[in-house]
Amino acid sequence: MEYDEIEILCSALSISWFIQEAAPHLKKGSSVVLISSLAAYNPPPAMAMYGVTKTAVLGLTKVSTWLGFAPFPSKSRKCF
Repeated sequence: MEYDEIEILCSALSISWFIQEAAPHLKKGSSVVLISSLAAYNPPPAMAMYGVTKTAVLGLTKVSTWLGFAPFPSKSRKCF
Protein backbone atom coordinates (compact mmCIF):
# COMPACT_ATOMS: atom_id res chain seq x y z
CA MET A 1 0.00 0.00 0.00
CA GLU A 2 1.33 3.42 -0.94
CA TYR A 3 1.80 6.20 1.61
CA ASP A 4 -0.90 8.34 -0.04
CA GLU A 5 -3.41 5.50 0.23
CA ILE A 6 -2.62 5.05 3.91
CA GLU A 7 -3.05 8.78 4.51
CA ILE A 8 -6.45 8.78 2.80
CA LEU A 9 -7.56 5.73 4.81
CA CYS A 10 -6.46 7.25 8.11
CA SER A 11 -7.55 10.81 7.56
CA ALA A 12 -10.71 10.68 5.48
CA LEU A 13 -12.24 7.23 5.17
CA SER A 14 -11.85 6.45 8.86
CA ILE A 15 -13.98 9.50 9.67
CA SER A 16 -16.69 8.28 7.30
CA TRP A 17 -16.64 4.85 8.93
CA PHE A 18 -16.72 6.42 12.40
CA ILE A 19 -19.80 8.50 11.56
CA GLN A 20 -21.59 5.47 10.12
CA GLU A 21 -20.84 3.39 13.21
CA ALA A 22 -21.70 6.17 15.68
CA ALA A 23 -24.97 7.26 14.03
CA PRO A 24 -27.17 4.45 15.41
CA HIS A 25 -26.02 5.26 18.94
CA LEU A 26 -26.67 9.00 18.82
CA LYS A 27 -29.69 10.43 20.57
CA LYS A 28 -31.61 13.51 19.48
CA GLY A 29 -29.47 16.55 20.24
CA SER A 30 -26.19 14.61 20.09
CA SER A 31 -23.18 16.00 18.29
CA VAL A 32 -20.20 14.67 16.44
CA VAL A 33 -17.28 17.06 16.19
CA LEU A 34 -14.97 16.63 13.22
CA ILE A 35 -11.70 18.52 13.17
CA SER A 36 -10.01 19.49 9.94
CA SER A 37 -7.13 21.88 9.29
CA LEU A 38 -6.33 25.16 7.61
CA ALA A 39 -4.44 22.99 5.14
CA ALA A 40 -7.85 22.09 3.70
CA TYR A 41 -8.05 25.61 2.27
CA ASN A 42 -4.44 26.32 1.31
CA PRO A 43 -2.07 23.38 1.74
CA PRO A 44 1.66 23.91 1.31
CA PRO A 45 2.99 22.03 -1.76
CA ALA A 46 4.83 19.55 0.44
CA MET A 47 1.53 18.71 2.19
CA ALA A 48 -0.76 18.39 -0.83
CA MET A 49 -2.19 14.97 0.05
CA TYR A 50 -2.73 16.06 3.66
CA GLY A 51 -4.70 19.04 2.32
CA VAL A 52 -6.81 16.73 0.16
CA THR A 53 -7.72 14.56 3.14
CA LYS A 54 -8.62 17.58 5.29
CA THR A 55 -10.80 18.94 2.48
CA ALA A 56 -12.55 15.56 2.50
CA VAL A 57 -13.24 16.03 6.22
CA LEU A 58 -14.88 19.38 5.48
CA GLY A 59 -17.01 17.77 2.80
CA LEU A 60 -18.09 14.97 5.12
CA THR A 61 -19.02 17.54 7.74
CA LYS A 62 -21.23 19.39 5.29
CA VAL A 63 -22.99 16.38 3.75
CA SER A 64 -23.11 13.81 6.55
CA THR A 65 -26.83 14.32 7.18
CA TRP A 66 -27.68 14.24 3.48
CA LEU A 67 -25.88 10.92 3.06
CA GLY A 68 -27.83 9.40 5.90
CA PHE A 69 -24.92 9.12 8.33
CA ALA A 70 -26.68 11.15 11.00
CA PRO A 71 -30.08 10.09 12.31
CA PHE A 72 -31.28 13.66 12.88
CA PRO A 73 -30.85 16.69 10.63
CA SER A 74 -28.23 19.11 11.86
CA LYS A 75 -29.21 22.72 12.41
CA SER A 76 -25.69 23.97 11.87
CA ARG A 77 -22.57 22.78 10.18
CA LYS A 78 -19.68 25.04 11.04
CA CYS A 79 -16.73 24.81 8.71
CA PHE A 80 -14.11 27.42 9.45
